[in-house]
Amino acid sequence: TVQIDPDNADYTQTRVGLNTTDGTQNTFTVTFDNMGRLQAVTDTAGAVKDDTGHIMLQTSYTVPEANADAAGNPYRQTLNIDLGTIGSMTDSITQDASKSTTKAFSQDGYTLGYLDNFKIDSSGTITGVYSNGSVRTIGQIAMASFTNDRGLEKAGDNTYVESNNSGQANIGESGVAGKGKILAGALEMSNVDLSEQLTDMIVTQRGFQSNAKTIQTADTLLETVLSLKR
Repeated sequence: TVQIDPDNADYTQTRVGLNTTDGTQNTFTVTFDNMGRLQAVTDTAGAVKDDTGHIMLQTSYTVPEANADAAGNPYRQTLNIDLGTIGSMTDSITQDASKSTTKAFSQDGYTLGYLDNFKIDSSGTITGVYSNGSVRTIGQIAMASFTNDRGLEKAGDNTYVESNNSGQANIGESGVAGKGKILAGALEMSNVDLSEQLTDMIVTQRGFQSNAKTIQTADTLLETVLSLKR
């Protein structure tokens, strides 16, 4: 029996060589269609079978018991080669009796996913995290620096616009060429200490009251001097 896997054959025709025990070589060409079904079996001369439908092989052998050369034996010996049924894909297929299972030996890519979350690092790079486990860089936040940042004009809602005093914007990555770094997920808070400012305000108010008393006292003394002169 000769087994051929047409699915793994490089061409639609496959050459099969059969060697008998005496070394005689017999070559046949097995032809399949584009679906892998057996179509024909031919030898080098184009013949495939004798009048009885059997594939013909050229061979010679010796019978050890009789020590006789049977090369000239007029009786043909039968050798059956099962290549399946021509035009059928299932007759020549053998499968073990077990449940069919599918195993993935390798994976190239990800399943469909949606953006679940994202994060921003100090360089402004935005990284997206997807539901299928994929992590990809989405983009990067650009920053602008000015020659005179105090020359920017207020545009409202804590926004500023470029002006002649500020100079042109120099746009680039954060942390480069004097640009600040990005602190993601943080809220900007006031840098004023309320308790210290209230204390300074009270001290200023007391000082003003003291100065007012001093001026009032000086004014009273001046009036007294003027009264003595009269």
